[in-house]
Amino acid sequence: MQGGSSQVKQSRVLKNTCTAVYKEAVMFLIKTSQEALSDTSIILSVHDLSRTVTGDDLIGLAYLGKNAQDKSEIEQWKNTSEHLGKEYKGVHHLKPTPRAPDVQVEHAPSDSE
Repeated sequence: MQGGSSQVKQSRVLKNTCTAVYKEAVMFLIKTSQEALSDTSIILSVHDLSRTVTGDDLIGLAYLGKNAQDKSEIEQWKNTSEHLGKEYKGVHHLKPTPRAPDVQVEHAPSDSE
């Protein structure tokens, strides 16, 4: 979220696995002023669409921007905001959360579709 506006991105769906490894690239267009960057919050959430009746169990979260917590999240955001226009890749471990974030879960085609 940046300046009150949000973007939703969705990755591919991995089916029939209990040990999924998500190697996804997600790109966001954001404002690059220092004020806007300091107010930017990116939440990456992973959901299990088949685990419950509602089909949207939250597995875990990673954060970038002002809510970054882990060293990998902080470093990726620091590199991204200090070197605008350059792509920085990162590996992040999901964190459990007591409350699901406000996200929209939609059906996405799987690799087999």
